[in-house]
Amino acid sequence: MVPSPAPSYTVVVGPGALGCFLTAELTRAGREVTLLDHQPARAQRLADSGIAVTDERGEEVVAVAVTADSGTLAGADLVLVCVKAHATRSLADTLRSRCRDGVVVLTVQNGLGNVECLREALPRASVLAGVTYFGSRLLSEGRVVVTPDRRMLLGAKADGAGALVAAEFGSTAVFLGSVPDIDEALWRKAIVNAVINPLTAIYGVSNGELPTLSDAMDTAHAAIREATAVAATRGHAFVEQELLEAVVQTCHATATNVSSMRQDIEAGRQTEIDAINGAIVRAGEQAGVPCPVNAGLVAQVVALSKA
Repeated sequence: MVPSPAPSYTVVVGPGALGCFLTAELTRAGREVTLLDHQPARAQRLADSGIAVTDERGEEVVAVAVTADSGTLAGADLVLVCVKAHATRSLADTLRSRCRDGVVVLTVQNGLGNVECLREALPRASVLAGVTYFGSRLLSEGRVVVTPDRRMLLGAKADGAGALVAAEFGSTAVFLGSVPDIDEALWRKAIVNAVINPLTAIYGVSNGELPTLSDAMDTAHAAIREATAVAATRGHAFVEQELLEAVVQTCHATATNVSSMRQDIEAGRQTEIDAINGAIVRAGEQAGVPCPVNAGLVAQVVALSKA
């Protein structure tokens, strides 16, 4: 399956912070792109109002194409998956029934297991995993703030499908790079998220406040120690201290951000704890590596969600 050199039509699935930003950014770059939302009323509101993006260039309201009709997937050359991890399996069924053979599907979701789920459901598609390294936050519906230095990494073995993605993001404000092992990059980000997301939610603090809490950082170190041991069984040799420093650096770079997990809990929505810390715990069970700290974080977030 070798895709065409450049996509003629892209569908972004999911109107969260990342999905809204990517739709607006691709639109600003002159790409033909549609945002797919499962809620018709919200889709119409976003189509009417546009997406307001605030970044280092200031604020700009971008008129975008938005629909709730999944039939739009039939013409897609590239699908960007930006839904919450717990919606991946349901979306995979929709993609299987709607997308053409050979479509390129790029997941830029949080957590572990998304790319495997999509590949299992879409054997005739080219499914890629991407890792984003920038913060995005919804201020309200269709209003998103993003941090500078926006990077997205793909695996070096993405081949033709990766070239298609590179062509789509050319001339945008998202720098596209590659790494030898995308699974390692996914695990690195998941471990950082496994600290920042649950702990900011549990303590009720912004990202920037987290490193100032000694108890929280003790828990962070313990969670990283467990996750690093699990990752080692998959051939990923992470250094605990380097990951802890990455947590602190990420918190400083996104200091004013309210983590997505904290936002979900405060809004009464389902969190991604199962796809992040839960996935680490399950991988640990399979490898014979106990992860009581990560399991405890899962339990605390689940309890907060039910409160």
